[in-house]
Amino acid sequence: MSRTPRSRDPAGLCAELAGDGLRVDRTHQRELAEYLNGVTVSERVTNVGKTGWHEIDGNHAFVLPAETISADMSERVMLDTRRMAHTRRAAP
Repeated sequence: MSRTPRSRDPAGLCAELAGDGLRVDRTHQRELAEYLNGVTVSERVTNVGKTGWHEIDGNHAFVLPAETISADMSERVMLDTRRMAHTRRAAP
């Protein structure tokens, strides 16, 4: 999910989740949004779809398949190999 505020409308939140493969019945969108807004996380992870340099919240990280190199990241950054494989298949 993106880093936009979680207080946005439930339909927009569910549309973003649907883009990642999760289908949410329209009658339950508000309940899902309320649940997600109430969750407190102890750690945040950002998944990226390719190796190399990434800028996340103004910080830089170099992502490799098995590790991420960064001096200033306050959260984990990981390579999402499923997205990477999908990107390779989609290329002409």
